[in-house]
Amino acid sequence: VYGLDCGTGALNAATALPHCGAVVSRAETERASRLLRRLAVELDARQQRMATHGFGDISEQRRGDAEPLPHLVFMLDRWEGFTPTLGEIDGLTDTIQRLLREGASAGIHLVITGDRSLVTNTRMATMTDNKFTLRLAEKSDYMLVGMNGKKIPDKLPAGRCYGPRMLETQVFLLDEDVSGQAQAGVISRLGGYATEASANAAGPRPFRLDALPQRITWNEAQTLSRGAASTVIVGVGGDELSALGPDGRETGCFIVAGPGRSGRSSVLLGAVRSALA
Repeated sequence: VYGLDCGTGALNAATALPHCGAVVSRAETERASRLLRRLAVELDARQQRMATHGFGDISEQRRGDAEPLPHLVFMLDRWEGFTPTLGEIDGLTDTIQRLLREGASAGIHLVITGDRSLVTNTRMATMTDNKFTLRLAEKSDYMLVGMNGKKIPDKLPAGRCYGPRMLETQVFLLDEDVSGQAQAGVISRLGGYATEASANAAGPRPFRLDALPQRITWNEAQTLSRGAASTVIVGVGGDELSALGPDGRETGCFIVAGPGRSGRSSVLLGAVRSALA
């Protein structure tokens, strides 16, 4: 499970789940781009793998391959928050539309929420298999999702929506307390149980997309060294946050460059401490 939260951070609770690789906010421009690029690369790899072995779709692959691919779910909360921000970055909207168009057959599924701007986008509307519509301001707006507004009552209770083929549906709550904090709390508790239960489980794990810390100490950085004793640590980075630095087995020299007061001395002091350790 992966999330792109373009709203108020409601999806952040999903990070407590052991099968959640990352939830990215719309303010994290570079990280959001990385996430969508990784999903596109994953789609390419799955399509190539299935073509090589002659599988038509994910169902055939999971039945016939010794290493069945896991289903992958990408959630985007609030399309109206995506389009004026991340949607302005070249290629990101096209990537989402490609995932919508080609992803399901490869086991990559999208769940997108939004206001009427989502269904007035013709390409998004036509590529979406199933639509669930909560209460709309005008009955004429139901025509945007292929529903007859005249068949929908004037007053709808909270959580009442209509799905494919006008199926009347009631959205369930995770807790009697309707507040967002209480709903997120349930996900966090479930995540704790699931993490404990799956601690020693075999099988694939989601690729991670860790956020860079605003500030990190040397003690914190060296805990991320993954046991690479020959590496002089100069910083941390990568999709799965880990210590980085030149490998002394491959080079005897490296350069630290930058303008005055940019942190060059701190890098060198950290490298010395790392080498001594």
